[in-house]
Amino acid sequence: MKKSSAAKTPRASAGPKRAGELQPGAEKVTQLRPLGKSVLVVEDDQDLLAILSAFLQKEGHRVTTAASGQEARAKLEDAAFDLALVDIRMPDVSGLEVLRWLKERHPDTQVVMITGYASLGTAVEALRGGASDYLAKPFEMDQLRSVIEKTLEAPGLPASLQETAALVRLETGVPNLDDIVSGGLPAHSMNVVTGAPGSGKSILCQQIAFHNARPDHRVLYLSTLSEPLEKLIRYQEQFAYFDKTKLDKSIVYGDVAESILGQGAASTFEALVTRITSAGDIKLLVIDSFKAACESMKDRAEQRAFTYNLAIKLGEVGCTTFLIGEYTSRELEEDPVFAIADGIIELRTEAVEMASARFLRVLKLRGGAYFGGLHAFNIASDGITVFPRIIPTAIGPRKDTGDERARTGIEGLDEMMHGGIPKGSAALVAGGAGTGKTLLGLSFIVAGAEQGEPGLIITFQENPEQLYRIAKGFGWDLPALEEQKLCRVLHVSPVEMNTEEYAIRIKHIVEETDAQRVMIDSIVDLETAIPSKGRFKDYIYALVSFLKSRGITSVMTNEIAELFGFPKLTTYGVSAVMD
Repeated sequence: MKKSSAAKTPRASAGPKRAGELQPGAEKVTQLRPLGKSVLVVEDDQDLLAILSAFLQKEGHRVTTAASGQEARAKLEDAAFDLALVDIRMPDVSGLEVLRWLKERHPDTQVVMITGYASLGTAVEALRGGASDYLAKPFEMDQLRSVIEKTLEAPGLPASLQETAALVRLETGVPNLDDIVSGGLPAHSMNVVTGAPGSGKSILCQQIAFHNARPDHRVLYLSTLSEPLEKLIRYQEQFAYFDKTKLDKSIVYGDVAESILGQGAASTFEALVTRITSAGDIKLLVIDSFKAACESMKDRAEQRAFTYNLAIKLGEVGCTTFLIGEYTSRELEEDPVFAIADGIIELRTEAVEMASARFLRVLKLRGGAYFGGLHAFNIASDGITVFPRIIPTAIGPRKDTGDERARTGIEGLDEMMHGGIPKGSAALVAGGAGTGKTLLGLSFIVAGAEQGEPGLIITFQENPEQLYRIAKGFGWDLPALEEQKLCRVLHVSPVEMNTEEYAIRIKHIVEETDAQRVMIDSIVDLETAIPSKGRFKDYIYALVSFLKSRGITSVMTNEIAELFGFPKLTTYGVSAVMD
């Protein structure tokens, strides 16, 4: 546009000029100025850049183009724009870097990111950085027009999207693990999975990988110097989560052992990055073993620089990462990867009397709360299942049952208790061997069934067949009650019982059957399964609290060792938990 001489004497300005705007002192022809906005297009694909520029100009916008991140920064030094379309993946400076720089210098500029790596995770990272929206390649021009119109009409990120950006998590697909990590691991996080050989690290990561693998959310699993890739896959085929149809489509296995064997940080970094970027659009990455890949590096400083640079590169790729390693307790405190990692999950196996037990522990998790402490887990044909430890603080308020009573069905006893046991309470039945504790409990369950109240019998001593015979001798047909869904028998030996797993099974059965009465025979067997006195008391308290929170009436038996003199009704102070 032709300028007047007055343009040489500009007025004070509050900021940089908008690209394409009429400058101070220009001739009064502003009524002819296009109604569109000033737009900066940053795209390294020259063909797409030309197409976008032509389309936007046809739409009436004033367009400035940049074929690289550096060129975009140079043009932003002299002018601000109403809108910027920025490609995420560029060879010199990433689009996310351009976004950060642009929002620092020109916070009012609305930004729409363009990516060939479409996923909610990529969108969230851009939204967190200040982008208003994003477009996934390939897209139609109508889509572009719609996004631009919405962005310019309502600039800024809506509160609903801000909430989404803050809460996006990756579901692990491992039963009950997501309950420990507040619904899942943060998207785009870098997580270390550590543990001794045989603790289940590879199984855990592959279970997560297969659960998340799909055509639009591809997974790359890299084996380094841990075990041959063929052997790794062969052992994983035995698990139910292993889906052969996903191989080389949604999940890709790769071996980089030869590329990194005996190499330093620079060569190892180049080998990993080359393999990762050549895999195309990946959303989840597993490196097994990451520790083995770092062992050839000369010192901690080199390892820290290597890990930091890899984390930066993985952030550009936009994937959630799992780094597997057999780290010692001392290395957990000193190894640089643990300072850089967003999440740390430790798997361990501990000796319990003559048996062994597996435990999982979350040591660190950026971006959200997690349930600390040791959580039991097992490995079966369907993979890993985690059993979060039960704690009283996780139990809701007690359900109000008023003054109602639950009859035991025993003449005289119900009259002594003014109609039975108060509903929603816990009663302890203590006595020596053969004094009728189990019979009282069975009568309590049968009396409830006769009134249409479903019951659950939890037995650690008699198996179901033995219990059926005992009940039959008193005219009680437990199998018939089970068929009518008025009774359920749950039996497990306390010798090698996983108490946390059992607590979850009890919870599920109670919810499934809508049980109103529960009999536990006996708590002395639970003492056998939980050697720790403090943990046993907490376990009973948490279990009773859960039953009370649902208004369930419970009867628990306990065998008294002393038949003469002054008997001790319970051990470890359990009587305080009972009503």
